[in-house]
Amino acid sequence: MPEAASHTFSRSPITDQNAGTPPATTAGPVGFPAAAAKPNEDVQIALTVLGRLPIRDEVSSRADLTGAQLAGAQLERANLSRAVLVETDLTGARLREANLTSVVLGRANLGVQ
Repeated sequence: MPEAASHTFSRSPITDQNAGTPPATTAGPVGFPAAAAKPNEDVQIALTVLGRLPIRDEVSSRADLTGAQLAGAQLERANLSRAVLVETDLTGARLREANLTSVVLGRANLGVQ
């Protein structure tokens, strides 16, 4: 019977599926946790378009972004009203003047300790 090969496996951080590298972090302001780097450019563009769409009364939810990794996203003045952001990582996201009316944030990570 052949001997079993000896392998050493180590755990590595979760990587971005597109880049294949661990997410970079940047130091946050004093007293705040470090934030993940910005999302990929295509994700940021999609968020910008989503944030500019007009509200339609016949649509109950603007977007379902459950579990999305949006750390560091630029969402200033974005209209995210009625979006579902359950378990979404918004650590370090810029939300100045964003419309968050009726947003569902269950278990979302807002980077607050």
